[in-house]
Parts: sequence; C-alpha cells; structure tokens
Amino acid sequence: MKKEQLKELIKQELQSVLTEKQAPYDERELANVAKMTDQNNHLGARHYIAKNCHYEKLRKAYQALQDLQNALGHSPRGADKIRQDLDKDLKKYISKDIPNWEEIWKRL
Repeated sequence: MKKEQLKELIKQELQSVLTEKQAPYDERELANVAKMTDQNNHLGARHYIAKNCHYEKLRKAYQALQDLQNALGHSPRGADKIRQDLDKDLKKYISKDIPNWEEIWKRL
C-alpha cells in the first residue's frame, strides 16, 4: 500500500469516528430520566445523561452541585445560574450526539 493511500484511509477512518453519533435513548433510559425529574431530582437526571454520554466535565460538575445540595439540604444561592450554564453545554452536546435528544430534553 502506498503512503498516500494509507494517509487517505486513516483520514477516512478518523472522519467516520469523529462524526459517529451515539445510539438513541431507549424507552427505559427515557423513563429513568423522567422518573428522576418527577421525584424532583433534576440534578440527578442531568448527571445520569452526562454519565451515559461520557461527558466527563459535565458529569463532575453536576455531581459537585448534587454534593453541595446534599450537604446544605438545599440549593445554595447562585447554583441555579451554574446549572443553567451547564444545561446550555449539555443541550449543545446531546443535540449533536444523540438522534432523539428532543425526547430527552422534554423529560428534564
């Protein structure tokens, strides 16, 4: 195989990996998100999505907000602004990565 052919093959493979979308959420996963939201565990639902999608930065941030809420017994002042900022990133990522992202977002 020539060097140019090998470069082209590698380029095509990388492109397919980078543009590959995750599988859509099935009904069981959607039900888990809805259940957490119904139980007023909004941070837990967001953490669950970030964890399943391997968004490590968001997973850690939502976990930190949950830990803070658990330690204080309530959401501290300013935490809602942080969550809104994180939600913007989460929505941006899942809209690119998950085909049925609207179904997930409706359940939050």
